[in-house]
Amino acid sequence: MEKRRLIPATDIYETSDSYVILMEMPGIDKNTLSVKVDDDRLVVEASTVEVGKEWRAIDTEFELGDYHREFRIGNKVNRDNIEASYQDGILTIVLHKAEDFKPRQIEVKTA
Repeated sequence: MEKRRLIPATDIYETSDSYVILMEMPGIDKNTLSVKVDDDRLVVEASTVEVGKEWRAIDTEFELGDYHREFRIGNKVNRDNIEASYQDGILTIVLHKAEDFKPRQIEVKTA
């Protein structure tokens, strides 16, 4: 069975100091998981594990392929402070906002 390019289901959330990306990537070979910043893009890649190579398939519904997803991050993200973790088929990436893009309270002075 030939592998194909898979686009993982993705949710993106924003907090006051970060952006959080959750990507559904079941069945990946964790050794193939790559999260990198390339210019102004966050690039995520991984490959699924081939299950039962020695088995004769009667019916298959698992998708095999290479995951690939890119996000444009621009200058709102602190590129030196990006965290990634993988658990239970979900890749979580936390991109901390650059200080200039975090919300801040402006003091109102009396004239």
